[in-house]
Amino acid sequence: MKIIINADDLGYNEEINRGIYESYTKGIVSSTTIMTNMPGFDNAVKLFKNAKDISIGIHFNLTKGVPIGKNYIDITNKYREFKSKEEIGSIIDLNEVIDELNLQLKKFIDSFNYLPSHIDSHHHIHTMDKFKQIFFNFAKKNNLPIRINSEMHKLEASLQNIKTPDVLITDFFNNPSIEVFKKYINKYKNRESIIEFMVHPGYVTDDLIKNSTYSYMREKELEALIEVTQTDFYKSIKNNIVNYNYFKWIH
Repeated sequence: MKIIINADDLGYNEEINRGIYESYTKGIVSSTTIMTNMPGFDNAVKLFKNAKDISIGIHFNLTKGVPIGKNYIDITNKYREFKSKEEIGSIIDLNEVIDELNLQLKKFIDSFNYLPSHIDSHHHIHTMDKFKQIFFNFAKKNNLPIRINSEMHKLEASLQNIKTPDVLITDFFNNPSIEVFKKYINKYKNRESIIEFMVHPGYVTDDLIKNSTYSYMREKELEALIEVTQTDFYKSIKNNIVNYNYFKWIH
């Protein structure tokens, strides 16, 4: 069994960046994914560009903030911001989606000077039927693994020779505790599986409270991700913790 602990939302703002950085340097986080269009992006690049032993993927985003590209008609609202996760299903012009994702990927590469380690997305848009194949195509073109959210999604990726973890654990969301780690690691410990825990550490700001449905629990997640390293349980599983770069060694 191999374990990936991926912190989403890097780049959202500087306080989330700080929380993710601490959960990596002091805690158990082994991987992260960055939002290239958000205000904290440049700060995140400074923090993580030369970081060791952590994989940095791209957190593709079509539902938060202002896009990198200009003059979109279909993927933005009247304020030139992305449509909300509730409105995104109304998008018809998939070329606008592809154009924006290309710009987000280009910004990542221009800033880090390497490809992202893997692909996931804000609000799991990469798993939506309307957009799924677009993200599969990005993964195939760049030979990148992708986060899955179901057995069917994993099967669909596998049929296109796209590498994925075997399981995504989302229970840490709204329920950050060592017990969540124990529950799933004990469940899969005797299998040849790669399991991914999705986490969202960070520090709360007024802006986050105003603009995100997930705020105060980010600090609880951060606490749990650091506290777990002080346990005997962590000592027993730390050699099983990898990051998304592990997929480079899997044929």
